[in-house]
Parts: sequence; C-alpha cells; structure tokens
Amino acid sequence: MKSVICCKDTVAEIRIWLLQAVRLIDQYRWMVDSYVSDFFVDRKWDKLNNSWKATLEQLQPDELVSLLDANKQDSRHVWPLSLLAYKATTQALSLPRKPLSADELRKRLSTCQSQSTCTSDFQQTSAAGCQKTEISNGQCLSLDHCYRRHVKPKKQHEIQGLAQVVSLLSISCQCSRVVDVGAGHGHLSRLLAFGHGLDVTALEAASVHAPKAQTFDKEVVKDIFKAEKRSKEKDEETPSSLTSGDLLVPHHVVCRIEPDISVQGFLSVIKESRSINSPGRISEQLSPLPHPQQPEPICQNIVSSFSYYIKTDGSSEVYHSTSSEDKQKAEDQCKAFTKKDDSASNRSDECTGDDFMLTGLHACGDLSSTLLRLFIQCSECVALASVACCYMKLSCGNPIPGYPMSSIVSSISGHQMSWEARELACHFVDCYIQRLKGNSPALRTHCYRAVAQQFILGKKPNFQHGRIKLTVKNSHQMPVDRYIKEVLKKLGLDDQLSEEQIRKAQVQVNDWKSVVIFYVLRLALAPVVESVILLDRMLYLWEQGADSYLLAIFDPLLSPRNFVLVAHKR
Repeated sequence: MKSVICCKDTVAEIRIWLLQAVRLIDQYRWMVDSYVSDFFVDRKWDKLNNSWKATLEQLQPDELVSLLDANKQDSRHVWPLSLLAYKATTQALSLPRKPLSADELRKRLSTCQSQSTCTSDFQQTSAAGCQKTEISNGQCLSLDHCYRRHVKPKKQHEIQGLAQVVSLLSISCQCSRVVDVGAGHGHLSRLLAFGHGLDVTALEAASVHAPKAQTFDKEVVKDIFKAEKRSKEKDEETPSSLTSGDLLVPHHVVCRIEPDISVQGFLSVIKESRSINSPGRISEQLSPLPHPQQPEPICQNIVSSFSYYIKTDGSSEVYHSTSSEDKQKAEDQCKAFTKKDDSASNRSDECTGDDFMLTGLHACGDLSSTLLRLFIQCSECVALASVACCYMKLSCGNPIPGYPMSSIVSSISGHQMSWEARELACHFVDCYIQRLKGNSPALRTHCYRAVAQQFILGKKPNFQHGRIKLTVKNSHQMPVDRYIKEVLKKLGLDDQLSEEQIRKAQVQVNDWKSVVIFYVLRLALAPVVESVILLDRMLYLWEQGADSYLLAIFDPLLSPRNFVLVAHKR
C-alpha cells in the first residue's frame, strides 16, 4: 500500500482501521501516556510482560529495529506470541512512510483530475514538475541554486516535494491560484510562483518575516534576469525553471489565522490583499531592478508587505508595515476575527471571486485543522494540500477541536489523546532506527535523563514535564554525576550530591539497555497515534463531501512528518 484514499469505496475500511488503532492505543494507554524520563521513578520496567523482558534483554540494539521496521526480522530468537502480535499489529495499523516516486505521485494525483482535462496533457505537463530529489553535501541539487539560498537542506527537500504536489494539483483542478498559509520566509511560495508559474498569496502571522521574504524574492528575480541575460548572450535557450515571461511575484500578507476565523473574514484577507498588493507580472513590475545598495521602503518594492486584521464588527483595516509600531499593532490585533458560525449559512456560496487552492507546509497544531475547515466551508477553495506537524499543540475538547474532527472518531470509545500521546506522534522514528542499527553511544541519553529525573523530583516535587528544555550536549559522554548537576543547574536547583546518590546513579546508568527497550516498545506506537490523527481528518473531509488522499512525499529520515493530505471536493 503506497497511499491511502478516503472515498465512498474505502470509508468503511478506514473506519475499521481507526477502530482497531484506537483499541490498540487504549490497551497500551499506560505506555503511550508515559514519559521515558519517569522510567525509574514509576518503575516502568516492572510493568512490562515478563516474557517480553526475557526475550528483549537478549537482543542487541540493532536487533530491536525489528520492532519498528517491518522489513527487519529477528531469526535468532524465539519471540513470545504476544510480542509478535504487538509488533505485527503496530506495523499493520501504521500509515506507510516510504515516499512515493515521481511516477507514483503523478499517477495518484491524476486520478483526481477534472473531467475537462486530458490525461495525456496532465502527464505531459506534470512530468517537469516531478523531479527526483538529489542530495549532495547537504544540498538538494535538483533545486535551482536560487531556491536553495537561505534554505536549510531539510527545508529544501520539503519545499521541492510539496511544490510538486501543488503543481500537479493545480493542473488536475485547472486552478493557478494558491494560498500558502504559514508561509514564513516564503520559500515555498517563491518556488510555487517562480518555479511553477502559480499565482501565490502567502499568509504569515509573524510580521518580521515579510521584509525578509520580500528581500529573498528580489534575489530570485535578479537570478532570473541574470540567467536570461546570459542565455541571450550565448544564444542559448533559457532553462524552463528560470524564465520571467509569465511569472507572478507572490503576494505577502501578515495575518494570523485563528481556529474561529469566519469564511468571510478569510476571503476578505485574500481579496483585499490582492486589490491593494497587486504585483503584476515580473516583466511589468520588476524591470529595471532597484540598485542593491540603495535603502528601500518596505512597501515600495517587489512585494508590498502589509499587516491585516478583521475587526469584531466585520469590517477590516490594513496597516502598511512602515514602522515597528505598526507591525506590533497589527500583530496584536490580528486575532480579532469574527467567529465562525457552524450553520450552513457560514459557507461562502454567496461570495464571489476566483477559485484557489490552500496549502501549508508543516502548519503547526490547530492551524492544519483550521485549513481543513476553511477548505470545506469556502466554495472558492477547490483543493487542499496540507502537511501537518506539532500534534501536541492541537486543541482537544474545545468547541472547535483540532482532534477529533470527525463524528466517526468522536463516537469511538477511548478515542481521546493526551498531550503525551500527541507528543509521541511527533517522534523521529526513522532517525532512532539509525541509532539502533549503529549501536550509537547516544542511546544512553534517555537513561541519563531518567536517572536525573529522580533528583529533580527530590528537589522539586511539583516539576512539570516539557516546561523547560533540559538538553545537555554530549550528555552520554560525561560522568552521570556531572550530567545530573548540569540538569539541576538549568532548573536553578541545588546541585549538591552525596556519595551514596552518585553510587546509585552509576548503577542505574549501567541499566541503559532496559530504558532503550522500553523506549522502543513505546516508540512502536508513535506511528499508530499519528495515523489515527490523520485518518480522523480524512473522515472529517469525507463527512463534509470531499474525497482525500494521504501521500508520503518526503524522505522520513530528512523530514519525519512526511505526509501530505490532498483533498478535492466531490
């Protein structure tokens, strides 16, 4: 199984999948809701099945990989049937993480093309959009250099993968307008606009990112003109990915999207931004380019950046970002959106405007679920391509929950996900597999942290997990007593340890393998929890009249949250 489709023919199967996954998570709730740092405090080892412990203690770290990787088998030991069942069930109820090839991606997205688009045209046009990622010396070489500047290798890989999906989706839906929510510095927006020829509106909550995005846009434009000039001088054909003819500069808008935003409020952001911030085509707007040494006002260059918010009375105001005071004012007030009405009257059927697609690259927490609701409620929005992250930041139990979204999952007993469970879903499974395979000394890190937890709670009984980052660089390479003192200092606690406490800590550190075993058993449930969250979203879309696809598009070793949720309306 390369991908998951939710439509009338598959919804029953997905419902059964979810039911089984929720039951599995509920059965091992004590493990899912645990912290590995409490391993010694709560005596986690004593809670494990004795036959499991007897078997797993015989395994080397690289042999523990078989609990996380279906392709890895342990043929040297006889496993208890219950442990084999645990391994098989966690792997069967997890979404497939292997990324699709370019051909597989084209084939999958071509199934949702509109009837008026010729299949051969789709395949021919999309062939250029799907390129195999080539990583060398930390750089994604299949991306032009101008799109790699200022972008880390992980982000390079991600923007290339998602841009391919959005480009193919634009062909299948015959829609060239894209709204990129949570655009940051505009790396994805730039690639969509300049590299794929799409008309992009980039929404970002942080006003400090807009000036940088504007500067980066200019740099790419300069590269485009330089490439064309060199080609003309050499009488060569300009590379297709770097031509200025019909490309549009992204519209950059400072706007915070809250879960209770109304459809009308969202549409007014887009439409008014386009009427005020109308960059036009590159050939019309960007020639000649301003002198690079000359200081330029934020609002008078390639992208007119402004902050926008909806007032509680439904009217709107625009603040041009000419001062830090205006930026701060806009950021403070942009939360004042009108609340959405769950009734049918909230849908934007009466609104007018061009169709557009919604996308978001690792939209954090509730922002990803908000994109789904906007896609459903807004008739102008014809397609969605959303990559989610930070599941622990999802709202649960609120009037507008980030999880669960579907009525089907809401009706399943035990569907609730704690903060610990949602945080587990964000763990980097594939990276830990590599640590196990290499028997990395860093495997001892979790044991160090679990030992230190006893001293933390002894000095601060009300200590709360996750409030303070307690990372100590190269902790596994230092004596355990020094590590404990470093952690206590970070918390502002007395770091004095008795000789008896140090001796006890040294004995516990030697039991690091037991901590690793518990961590791996718990980690095996992480993809199951993530699958429940993502499949719940697919069912929500289906309940609201939209078919959807879950596609793995990133290398999970580079980008662990590698699923894109693609949807179109029936």
